[in-house]
Amino acid sequence: MLVGPIAAVWIALEARPAGAGVDTLEYRLEVSPGQGPSETFQWRDGSKSLELELHPFLTTSDFQTAKVVSAGLNTPGRYSVELIHTKSGAKKYREVADKDRERQFSILVDGKIVQSYSFPPEQKGVHDRGNTIYGPFTKAEAVTLVRRINAEIRAHGRPRTETPRRVKWDDFSDSTQGGE
Repeated sequence: MLVGPIAAVWIALEARPAGAGVDTLEYRLEVSPGQGPSETFQWRDGSKSLELELHPFLTTSDFQTAKVVSAGLNTPGRYSVELIHTKSGAKKYREVADKDRERQFSILVDGKIVQSYSFPPEQKGVHDRGNTIYGPFTKAEAVTLVRRINAEIRAHGRPRTETPRRVKWDDFSDSTQGGE
C-alpha cells in the first residue's frame, strides 16, 4: 500500500464551462479487484489508471474554496492547490476516513485523477479541513486550476469565502500596541 501523497503531473486544463453537469471536483475511494463495482479512471497525464468506486464520497458542493499555495522550500517557484472542505464536507470526509482507513482515495478534476492519498492513521481535525493537490505547478497552472475549481464551486451555489484583509499596526489603538 502506498502511504502519503503521490505527486501528480499536471497537464493544462481542458476547457469546460462551469456547471456543465459533471462535478469538476470529486473524491473517490479505490477499489481492489473483486471488491465490488468500479469504474476505471486515468491519471491526468495518462500514465496509468485506477479502479475507483462508482460514486464519489465528496463532490464539488462539499468544498468551500481552493487556493494557490507554495509547493514548499524544496521547489521554489512551484505551487500546489489547497482544497478547503465545507463543514458538511469535513464531516463526510471524517466518516469515510473512520470507516475506510485502510483504503486509498483519489482526487479527480474533470474526471481525471490528479492526486491519490492514504487516510492518516489517526483522524485529527486538521485532516478534516481539506487536502492539497501537489503539482508542483507553475503559478499560471495553479491559478488556472484554482479559478476553474472556484468557478464550479460558485456554480454549485457555494460562494467563495472572503480572504480576510491583513491587519496593520495602524488598525490598533496606542494601548493595543503597548503604548508606543
